[in-house]
Amino acid sequence: TFFSFCVLVIMLKKEIYNGISDNLLKIKKLKNVFISYIDFPKYQLPAQGLLSFSQQAPPLLFAVFFPMTLVGFYSIANRILATPVNIVASSITSVFRNEVIKELEIKNDFSSLFLKTMTQLIILALPIFLVLFFFLPSIFNLVLGEQWGQASEIGRILCFMLFVEFVITPLTSSVLILKEKQKLNLIIQTIATFINILGILLGYIFFENIYYCLTFMVLAS
Repeated sequence: TFFSFCVLVIMLKKEIYNGISDNLLKIKKLKNVFISYIDFPKYQLPAQGLLSFSQQAPPLLFAVFFPMTLVGFYSIANRILATPVNIVASSITSVFRNEVIKELEIKNDFSSLFLKTMTQLIILALPIFLVLFFFLPSIFNLVLGEQWGQASEIGRILCFMLFVEFVITPLTSSVLILKEKQKLNLIIQTIATFINILGILLGYIFFENIYYCLTFMVLAS
């Protein structure tokens, strides 16, 4: 009955009050945590959106400027080369981020780790991308056939950009996040996206050639 319920509430009023107080305290703590990390959704999410847009913008622009055959060549070259690079770079980013956290806990400095990792990445990536640059046409002809020759030439240009991304991305993304520089990351991504698109537009305006568009895009990156 309602009377029994009221009696039960009176008997348990202390426990109920403590429960409500604990919940309010937890809500307050969650609010403080949210305020402390407000920069992450405020800046990091738009930065990730810009990064995705900058990756999707080239084929969209190429589809406007050039025949779909060339767009297909670009797409296949970019997919074959960029996919393994992104997978390996993502794994390296996770490992490097954990190492940075350990360095910060021990001596509050990771500059030596940064330089060591960058050197190792260059030593690892440089021979691979040099081989790809010089032998990619032969590899494409052997695996895909001679009809994909233009895709291999596009891939050779992309090698320069992918090499830089392979070395730089694991380092910068980890440092900016751990140093809570999400706003700076958003600024960098905004500028990078603008420059990439500008490079493609300049290549088309002055040369109307996809190879020049890619070259300007790579130089801009």
